[in-house]
Amino acid sequence: MPCYTTTTVSVEVGKWDAARAQQAIEAAGLKFAAKYVNGKIVINENQNNDQTINSVKKHYAALTLKAASKKFGWSIKSESQTTTGLLKINLTRR
Repeated sequence: MPCYTTTTVSVEVGKWDAARAQQAIEAAGLKFAAKYVNGKIVINENQNNDQTINSVKKHYAALTLKAASKKFGWSIKSESQTTTGLLKINLTRR
């Protein structure tokens, strides 16, 4: 492809919270490569789109869990990543 060609991929993510979605994109290290617009994740660069989208979803889920735990009185005991790339968060009741 010529250098002036831009590939854009968008993924419908439904009712995500816009602020949290942007935080997830930044946490995934995609601040300049992706953005959240009108219920969609829009990826602007030639990347592995499935891997990029999965990374954003993983970070969004972690941020959602952290917000919910704070809301319901739980605290995060530990946070680690499994060998398969999943984020493992252990919670304890305050």
